Parts: sequence; structure tokens; C-alpha cells
Amino acid sequence: CSADQPEPNEGSAQGRKINLLQTKSQSLLNLASHSEVVAGVNITLHNALGSERRPEDKHRWVVTLPKTCSDADVHAFAAGMPSGATPLFLGTPSNTGLPCVLALEATEAELHEQVKTHPGAESAQMDFQWEEHHALLAEMAVAVGAAGNPEGLPEGEGLPDVPPSLLPEDRRRVASLAEANTKRRAIWSMAEQEHQIPGPWPNSNCGGPYRAYVFYPTEIHDWANVSKHPVISVAHGYTQFGVRVKNQLVAGFIRPMVEWGGYIVVAHETAQGWCDTSNDMLYMLDWIKQDDSPYKDIILPDKTAVVGYSM
Repeated sequence: CSADQPEPNEGSAQGRKINLLQTKSQSLLNLASHSEVVAGVNITLHNALGSERRPEDKHRWVVTLPKTCSDADVHAFAAGMPSGATPLFLGTPSNTGLPCVLALEATEAELHEQVKTHPGAESAQMDFQWEEHHALLAEMAVAVGAAGNPEGLPEGEGLPDVPPSLLPEDRRRVASLAEANTKRRAIWSMAEQEHQIPGPWPNSNCGGPYRAYVFYPTEIHDWANVSKHPVISVAHGYTQFGVRVKNQLVAGFIRPMVEWGGYIVVAHETAQGWCDTSNDMLYMLDWIKQDDSPYKDIILPDKTAVVGYSM
């Protein structure tokens, strides 16, 4: 007797709901994009195929300023907006650590007026929203049932990790700009290096191998900051000793911290699964900050943290 859940009948209410959700979900991904230049600013627009933009329609836009901009530049660009335009977010370097950006809600005409009267912007782009698509996928998952796999998700996987709606507001707005131009839904790419490290160190009970894995951000977009990053030392759980750190912790734990948070993450192997202590985590921070560290030029030595992982 099979315990498999029966497929929804297309003629049933459940089947019709799933078909409707899938059609709506796919329509969100069928976008036509085009660019125009206004006052020297490249403006990119995205339009769902088959739909028509009206002049009075309000859209959310992300405007990027030069990498060398200051907080004052962002505030100056946001001042004196056209009547009807609404600022949504000011991305100032001192506050977010991200490139200078301004998110606003405006019609196309209001955006054009803004860039004409406020010189200095590099580009502007319609804010490409993934939140509604993710909500539809979640609704489809409920409609199909726990055993179902909604169209568009990788086989054997649940909803995507770290959706934009769960990110801080500043990261969500900039990430949506990136997502319109790339299949990689992240702010940074992740690189990794393996190192033999001196050991044993004081108060270490783990034994060899004395090996460290370092995961660090690299540039995926020309506006992503790849100069210096905070550091996190990760303690593995009981079952992640040895090579399992890479096999079990990277995909859902370490990678989001690097690609979305911009952190450098250092983890180490041990011969046993029960001996990882705060001494070991702190030693890894000391190791990566030392004068001859290959990472000394890209870390923020005064911005460090330790993160434990259970089981």
C-alpha cells in the first residue's frame, strides 16, 4: 500500500487553485526589461510580459550613487523630491556599510525629474520584487501539501533559504536591484580557502587535524563593498567535526552569512565532535588577525564575533 499523497486532480478545487497560483507565479518571472538614459543616468525598467505600464503608475526605484559618495551626498540627493514622490530608504555608508543608494516610490516622470534636478546618480532601476513570488510559492506548498514540490523549486528542497523578506531593510532593497540582473540572489560571492594552522594551542583539547577553513566575500556586483569585512569564528556542533564542517554547515549556515551579510567566516576541523570550546573559537580569531595572516588586509580586527552551533 503506497503512502504517497495523490496528485491533485486538475478539475478539483485544489487543482484549479494550484494552476492559478502557478500561472500567477510564472507571470512574475516573465519580465521584459529595457533601459533608457535620462540626464546621463541609465534607467532600467522591468515590465511583466503582456502588461502595460501607465504614466500614473507608482513604482519603487533604487538609485545608486558613486562608490566615493558620502552620507551628505545621499541626503542631498534625497532633498527636494518632486511632489508625489516618496523616499523609502537612504543607504548611507556610515549606517549600512553598503554603497550609497536611495530607494523611492515615484512615477517614471517623477523619477526623471529627480535625476534631472539632482545630478550625480550613476543608475536607477525599477525595484524588482521577489517577496510576492516567494509568498506565492509558499501558498502553493500549502495547496499541494507537505509531500508536494511546487514548480520552480529544486527537487527535494523547501522554500529558498534567506528570502529577501527576512533580511534587514537596507540589504533587502539593494539585493532586489541585484536580482534583476543576475541569477545569483546574493550581494557577494563566496570564496573559500583551506589552511594548515599551528597546533596544538593553549587550552585546546581537540587534537588534530589543525586545519582551518576560511570563507570570505568576493565581488559579484560592482557596487558591493569588498574592502574590509567583520569576522565570525564558527564552532561546529557535535556531529560536524572533521570534514563535516564543509559538508553540513556551509550551505544553510555559513554561506548566507558570507553572501548576504558580508562576513568572513573561519571554521576549523577537530578530531572529535565534543571538544569545540570558546578557547578554540577565540584562537581562530587570533590566528586570522595575526600580522602574517593572508586575510589581514580584508578583515576588520575590531569587529569580530563567535557563533556556536548545536548538533
